[in-house]
Amino acid sequence: MEVCMTRWNALLWAGFVVLTSFAHPAHAQVAQAELRGIVLDESGAALPGATVTAMHVDTGTARTTVTTTTGAFLMPALPVGRYRVEAALTGFSTLVQENLVLAVGQSAIVTFTLKVAAVQETVTVAAASPLIETKKSELSGNVNPEQVASLPLNGRDWLSLVALVPGARGNPGTIRAGFGGNDMAKYQVDGVDVSGQCCGGSNQGYSQENIQEFEVITNRFDAEYGRVAGVVINAITKSGTNRTRATGFGFFRDSDLADAKSFFTGRVEPFHEKQIGLNGGGPIRRDKVFYFASYEYQARDLTAQPATGFPQFDVSVNNGITRHYTTGRVDMQPATSHRLFVRTSQYNWEQLNVGVDGRNAVSNGYSRPSKNTDLSVGETWVVSTRLVNELRTGFSRIDNQLISNSTLPLHTFPSIVIGSPTNSPQWWKEFNIQVNDAISYFIPAWHGEHTLKTGFQFFRPKFWGAFPSGPPSGGSYTFSRDPIDPNDPKTYPAPSRYSIVLGDTSYLITNPTYAGFFKDDWVVAHNLTLNLGIRYDLETGTVNKDLQNPVEPGEKQGDYNNFAPRLGFAYDVGGDGRTVVRGGYGRNFDKVLLNITSNERRQLLGQFATYTVLNPPYDNPLGGISFDDINRLNLPRNMTVIANDYKTPTQDQLSIGIARQLAGGYAVQVDYVHADGFNEPRARSINFFEDAASHLPRDPRIYGRPFPQYIDITRYETTAKSLYNAWQFGFQGRDVGPSWIRSQFSGSYTLSWTHSDHESNRFDAVTNPFNLADEWSFSASDQRHRFIINGLSRLPWSVNVAAIFFAGSKRPINTRTNLDPFGTGTGRWLDATGRTIPRYSERTEKNDYKLDLRLSKEVRVGHVALQGMLEAFNVFNTENLTNYNGVFGARTYLQPAASTDTFYQPRQVQVGFRLTY
Repeated sequence: MEVCMTRWNALLWAGFVVLTSFAHPAHAQVAQAELRGIVLDESGAALPGATVTAMHVDTGTARTTVTTTTGAFLMPALPVGRYRVEAALTGFSTLVQENLVLAVGQSAIVTFTLKVAAVQETVTVAAASPLIETKKSELSGNVNPEQVASLPLNGRDWLSLVALVPGARGNPGTIRAGFGGNDMAKYQVDGVDVSGQCCGGSNQGYSQENIQEFEVITNRFDAEYGRVAGVVINAITKSGTNRTRATGFGFFRDSDLADAKSFFTGRVEPFHEKQIGLNGGGPIRRDKVFYFASYEYQARDLTAQPATGFPQFDVSVNNGITRHYTTGRVDMQPATSHRLFVRTSQYNWEQLNVGVDGRNAVSNGYSRPSKNTDLSVGETWVVSTRLVNELRTGFSRIDNQLISNSTLPLHTFPSIVIGSPTNSPQWWKEFNIQVNDAISYFIPAWHGEHTLKTGFQFFRPKFWGAFPSGPPSGGSYTFSRDPIDPNDPKTYPAPSRYSIVLGDTSYLITNPTYAGFFKDDWVVAHNLTLNLGIRYDLETGTVNKDLQNPVEPGEKQGDYNNFAPRLGFAYDVGGDGRTVVRGGYGRNFDKVLLNITSNERRQLLGQFATYTVLNPPYDNPLGGISFDDINRLNLPRNMTVIANDYKTPTQDQLSIGIARQLAGGYAVQVDYVHADGFNEPRARSINFFEDAASHLPRDPRIYGRPFPQYIDITRYETTAKSLYNAWQFGFQGRDVGPSWIRSQFSGSYTLSWTHSDHESNRFDAVTNPFNLADEWSFSASDQRHRFIINGLSRLPWSVNVAAIFFAGSKRPINTRTNLDPFGTGTGRWLDATGRTIPRYSERTEKNDYKLDLRLSKEVRVGHVALQGMLEAFNVFNTENLTNYNGVFGARTYLQPAASTDTFYQPRQVQVGFRLTY
């Protein structure tokens, strides 16, 4: 009989894999939690048939399941929050665990030991969420609701809290893990991807008051995650409950309060900010339907200060920004087996004088208005006690513009940059739709426990817009030396290069994307879990298969073998949930950003031409040539080519570590992390003959070009790589300290080494196209030592203290030159012999240190609570410096400049309030 059952389970498992692989369109790592456990009697024997009920305390919604023959139970896809969990079986006392908090992405384990009872009785105990997870091997951390609401944040951008999680990189405000920055990150809110497909980053913004909590995964993602090689941010927004509540809030800053003097001007620079808003929610139908809505308005006036070395250009300007955040959400549970939600958010903002700082003068800046909308719809269907289906669908939409401060063509000198950027004025839009579905199935007793999950994703980005075209917009001069007076063209040296875009620069790109995954969290024994998975990603719009590029004829192969295995283990050393050894391997494929595809396509279709002149006359660089002349006479022009063998950026990640929960609410962890990136993108200028002896490009003005019908040829290729190695240490304490000052804290220290031969997920160029090894160096993100700690303490008399302290070692400076001896464009050339200055060969002069502090006091009158807050950012007024000019030969070489980045400000003070009903 046992052999027959084993064969039957094997057939069921195989059938499940096959059938669910053809389920509805699906993939999504939705923003929920999981509860699993076992029910035993006093002797330790399993109790099958016990009823386990988990009730969400704030909404009254509940999920019920029955234990298997092994006494085990599993409840996947639970909404996050506080639970009352009950285990009951006839003949035994009912046991209730109260106040069990489930966090987003968490897999919590509970054990019930029931006592034999002659009469029915209920025993209630306080539950405690574990500080470490013994069934997961990925490296992740959570930012809980109290941290989101109470920690001091300069600017109140909730994404700045990503820096709190072990494995996060860079100074607070930076989105980075390993080598990957924000253009390699994945942003998920309520289970829907809002990552930008054109240029990376997030397509949407949310009020800090609207975010409930979020999970940050920094390494070894499981098979549900794809098209990412950096950090994964998995956030959920607030929802309504059975209790009607409303909050009004305001935060105010003024440079006259107690702000310190600028590190550069020696005076207190004007700064004014107000952030005000309302939110609220409650029941539409108690225990069934709930609503939540929020609005926040932000207005900030702050100062941007160029540092060009030309006093008449180093003038302060307003870098002000206004923001409007609006969100509405409805949640409902029409039946015990179905839970649904709908949320939509609008984020509109505009900023002045963007890009004005360092050597970038005011005329090089632009304003940027932006309108952003997203929609998320979700449904969780509990088909049976073992089978759960999760559906997520939605869209994100952006409408962006860049409006130049000046119509002067771009002039790039070593010390100063004046004139309109070559990408402004422009407009672009994205409209990304997605449908995700995933099915989970629990097999409790077949060679251990198996939690199977499979799904498929459909994601369709659409990207369209237009760049500047024709003089003066889109024109760019490059100079090897500074002018005597940037206001007087008569004092300019001869330009080394002039480039301009002519013609129709509009574009439209779509990229239908499909993905499927299967994973098995296999509990081999009670103290050993294997996290096994496989994922496949397919992007269909990243290569122009319908077009032939004359520079590189032949079939554009595309990259269709993107199978990504994920293998991990978690070993509970003592079997008591207190010490876990974890590790594993995973392959991840990143996304291909869509402006790479559009650049080649527009040029092949003849919509526009980019024209470059070496050593041109300043007054008439084109010599009267027009776009019509270029087409009619078939004149040489620039060309962009995507390599026929262009690959999807790939990263292999490995980790091994240990986590330990100590007595008294403390936990520590240490992990070694290795990430090896390959097939990563960069741009190489290839229309040069190579000098066989020196391996330098030959001057095309003397030797001509391999493709004489073109001038510059930019080849997008995936020959770049990166390497990251790190030791990551983490620690935390929850509800610790004496009774009169209960506290929570967490922190991390990272010792890391980051190398690369490029710095982004798209256009990073090489200096010598025949010496790619010269590009390998420490990466821009190579910060050897990084330490951060945050804490919250509840003092007597309803006084709270919260703080974040950060310390980071010196950071690399982007060293380069404005010389162009071979006509390849500026890079790192030192002279005509081919010597180069090494990439990132200098470091900032100081380590970074920063302490932010909040004091708050709450007063309650009936159902109304008023909280007053006083915050100080950079409490000790530490001189943290950035914006170093890395252009060799510039007047301000290796000198820092003022920045509008909140991390690098002198001490600032903010007051605020929350009025809650």
